[in-house]
Amino acid sequence: MVNQEGGDTGKVDPPVPHDYTTQAWVACLCCFFITGLIALLAASKAHDALTQGDLVGARSAAKWARIIVRVSYGGPVINGVVIWAFWFCGIQKTCWGMT
Repeated sequence: MVNQEGGDTGKVDPPVPHDYTTQAWVACLCCFFITGLIALLAASKAHDALTQGDLVGARSAAKWARIIVRVSYGGPVINGVVIWAFWFCGIQKTCWGMT
């Protein structure tokens, strides 16, 4: 921050937190609906806190939204690996007679 005389006051404004609204919509529509909806609510709360000037509340809600978005993105991947593992084990048993 620079004062009127052009000198540096030494204060640094903290960065504005990201509200993760877009990522929450993608998680809700493309990944896992339930956790995506929770992420969307947290992102909305972060956006509301940010518009009211509550940076601490916005950071807290944005952090929660980021965590839930990542869980929503990772859920289908983990489910895919588990389904593939069960399918692969079933193929081995029927095709090669393994027990």
